[in-house]
Amino acid sequence: MTAGYVYVLVNSSMPGLVKVGKTLRRPSDRAQELSAVTGVASPFIVAFEEPCSDCDAVELAIHAELERMGFRVAQNREFFRAEPSDVIRIVIKNATAINALTGQEARPSTLDFPRADPWSDLLNEADALFEGDDDTIQDVDEAIRIYKSAAQMGSTKACNILGSIYFFGLEAKQDYKESLLWLNRGIKLGDFDCYIMMARVFCEQVNFDNGIKALRKFFQGKNFEDERHVAENENDLENIRQYVHICLDYGLPIEFPQYIATAREEILSRVIPRLGDEISLEERRELNLVRLILLSTMPSTEGN
Repeated sequence: MTAGYVYVLVNSSMPGLVKVGKTLRRPSDRAQELSAVTGVASPFIVAFEEPCSDCDAVELAIHAELERMGFRVAQNREFFRAEPSDVIRIVIKNATAINALTGQEARPSTLDFPRADPWSDLLNEADALFEGDDDTIQDVDEAIRIYKSAAQMGSTKACNILGSIYFFGLEAKQDYKESLLWLNRGIKLGDFDCYIMMARVFCEQVNFDNGIKALRKFFQGKNFEDERHVAENENDLENIRQYVHICLDYGLPIEFPQYIATAREEILSRVIPRLGDEISLEERRELNLVRLILLSTMPSTEGN
C-alpha cells in the first residue's frame, strides 16, 4: 500500500483528452516533468489532485471504470477521451471509497463541503492577463489559451467568455464560427445562459430562425417560475435584459413577456425622458418604436 496522489491533467494542445495517473510527488512536479518532454506543444495543467492512502489501488479502480465506460484511448496509456468534470467525479468517488477501506479518513472537503471548481485558479489567472489587472502584464493570447484550458476542463463560464471574445472581436479576431463552437460546448456542459449569446451570433449573421430557436431553448432550459424569481437573481436578470435588447435590436418578437417586467421598466425609464429632449427625427422614431413595443408587452388590465 503506497501513499501518494492521483491526478488529472489536461493540455490545450490535446483537446478532449485527459491524463489520469499517480505519483508519489506533488502532481504539479509531475505536470512540469511531462511538459518538458520534447514534442509537447503546450504545458500540462493539473486539473485535479487527490491524496490517497493507496494510490496504486485508486488508479487501477479509476482506470477500470473509465475503460468500462469506453473512454480509454489506448490500452497501455493513461489518456482518456472524456470531460474532465466527469473524470474528476470518478476520481473523488474511487479515492473516497478506497481511503475508507484502508482506514484513512477522507479529507472533510471530500464529504462535507463543496469543492472549489478545479478551474477557479485558471479563470482568475486568465482574467488578470486579459485585463492587465494590478501588476499583471496584459497578455491576451495567453489569457485566451488559459480560458480554453478551463473550458476543456468543464468551465461553462470560460465557454461563455470565449463566445463573447470571438463574437465581439475583443482583443482577438472576430470569428462567429469559433464563438458558436465554445457556446455549444458550454450548452453541452449544462449552461443554458450560452443560448443568449448564441442567439445574438445567429442574428448578427441574419439567421433569425436559429436566433429565435436559441432564445426559446434558453427559456425552456431555465424554466423560470415567475418574473419575481428572475429579478432576484442578477445573472438571470442580466440575461433577460440581453433577451429584450436582442429582440429590439433585430426586430424579433418578444415571446416571453411574463419575465421582462424589471428589464422593461429599466429601458422605459431611459427611453421616455429621452423623448422630451431635443433629438433627431430618426432617433425619435426609433425611441418611440421601442416605447410602443415595450408597452405592448404589458399585461392587459381589461376586466380588472
